[in-house]
Amino acid sequence: MKRIGIIGAGKMAFIRGKCLLGTRRVKIIAVASRQLEHARSLAQKLRAPKSFDNYHSVASLKPDALLIEVPHSAQQEIVLWSLDTAPAVLIGGVLALNSFDAREIEDKASKKHCLVEVGFNARYDMMWEKVRDIVQSGQIGKPVMVQSLALFPADPSSWYYDQKMSGGMPLTHMSYCFINLVRWAIGSAVIEVSALANRLLHIGSHYVDQEMCATTLRFKNDW
Repeated sequence: MKRIGIIGAGKMAFIRGKCLLGTRRVKIIAVASRQLEHARSLAQKLRAPKSFDNYHSVASLKPDALLIEVPHSAQQEIVLWSLDTAPAVLIGGVLALNSFDAREIEDKASKKHCLVEVGFNARYDMMWEKVRDIVQSGQIGKPVMVQSLALFPADPSSWYYDQKMSGGMPLTHMSYCFINLVRWAIGSAVIEVSALANRLLHIGSHYVDQEMCATTLRFKNDW
């Protein structure tokens, strides 16, 4: 039975925590959130005996793994701490907001021999598995170019819509929820990426810079 600590107490922390419990191979030992009442509420739902308002407190429980579900602006610091705390870390969203931070995580995880998993759960969706099977079987020939389009009708009061807290949520969301899936399904190296984005719905200094994103990927199959 693996002992899991959860950092964050939002919607996805509950969804993924519930899925972990559903395996019957996991015990949630603690939930940490800046808002203690939120941590206590989620801990109760996931049958976790401990709740904290400081994620550092989870380290004393010596978890086997940590699930990180926090706004992207706070994620890097917590992930780097997690690599010193547990032998395995699941980051619910994108690995990092930029390549520099991603390499920092990769380097430290390698030195610590820590397993890091990112929220690529859509790869296990039956629809995407079917798409990959069709592409890999050659039924539609060799795809050489794919366009991915993402609309972002999020609640503007959530951190998802805050540019600083999310780091540009539509773009980061597209990277691991759409582009990653396309690359996985095609199974070929990407040799060119072009993209465009705009914002029309909610205008404000702190809102995300993009509300609609379109990305075209060209694959090595055409060489």
